Amino acid sequence: MLPENLINHPQITIGDYAYYDDFETVENFQKNVRYLFDFTGAHLTIGKFCMIASGVEFIMNGANHLVEAVSSYPFAVFGGDWSKAMDGKSYPQKGNTFIGNDVWIVTGPVFYRALPSVMLGWALFWAMLMAWPATGPGGLVTRINVVLS
Repeated sequence: MLPENLINHPQITIGDYAYYDDFETVENFQKNVRYLFDFTGAHLTIGKFCMIASGVEFIMNGANHLVEAVSSYPFAVFGGDWSKAMDGKSYPQKGNTFIGNDVWIVTGPVFYRALPSVMLGWALFWAMLMAWPATGPGGLVTRINVVLS
């Protein structure tokens, strides 16, 4: 399960009764939300009654680097005076990652937030096998816009 006491990041919101399974320990969930830095303002929202299998990763907006600056070095990651090194420059903003209610994500997919618009709607089943024809095993999900009314 994903009880509230396991998630201690202000940019992650987990809906009621969301379930996470891990082959080692459920504490690995937050470790699999990668590059979620406060300076990006990005947010991961997972709806109610979601089921997320071991090995699913969310790569958030912080994976982007400045490309229109003197350096692409990630100064802001280190905080303090380092974050002032690129004053006046902003990291590419790609928005939030939203997983709707009652979504089942089985082992394999990686949700890459550094690219535009990753949103899964309600009552969906997303599996590695569904991504197979386009991406092969362990598919990289870069853009999904599915909203069910």
